[in-house]
Amino acid sequence: MIRKRHTIICFSVSVLLLVGGCQSTVKIEVEANQRSLKKTKKCISCELQFADLKGADLRGAKLQLANLQGANLYEADLWSANLEGAFLQGADLRGADLQKAYLVGADLQKADLQKANLQRAFLIGADLERANLQDANLLRANLRGANLQKASFVGANFQKTSLLKANFQGANLREADLKGANLYYVKFGGANLERADLRGANLQGANFQGANLKGAKIDSDDIKIARASGAIGLDNR
Repeated sequence: MIRKRHTIICFSVSVLLLVGGCQSTVKIEVEANQRSLKKTKKCISCELQFADLKGADLRGAKLQLANLQGANLYEADLWSANLEGAFLQGADLRGADLQKAYLVGADLQKADLQKANLQRAFLIGADLERANLQDANLLRANLRGANLQKASFVGANFQKTSLLKANFQGANLREADLKGANLYYVKFGGANLERADLRGANLQGANFQGANLKGAKIDSDDIKIARASGAIGLDNR
């Protein structure tokens, strides 16, 4: 019995040492990749989990398929960076410059993009479920087919943005500016669009089932579309 217990203890210690060793190895790898990225602006398919890249100059960086889970990219310059397929779940991108960035197919679930600049960014098929984009600038960005469920877009700028077939179900778009946006067949089920501006937007095929449009600015011709698809909160215009 004593021998068996001794064997179990030894095994447990070995596992802990192995895990600790693996974590140290990953940390060393991340730090090395971080230094290399800042010098070369290239880190394709590399490990940058929880990397500290706060305020980093990464203009035009090549970061396709990189693992940036939980990374600190606060106010980082990612203008025109290639982040196709990158894993950015839970990353801090507050105030980051992502103008013209290529984020096609990127995973941004639960990422913090408050006040981020995403003008003309490519987010086709990106996953932003439960992400925070409060006051973010998405002017003329392309979010075709993006998953935006339960994300926060309070006060966000979507002017002339392409959102064709995007999914906003359960999202918070209070006071968001969607003037002139392409909302063709967008899903707004259960979304909050209170005081949002939808003037000049293309609402053809859009689904507003259970969406709150109280105080929203919307063209008179589009009120019928919204009502017919189940919107609530509209006045009697």
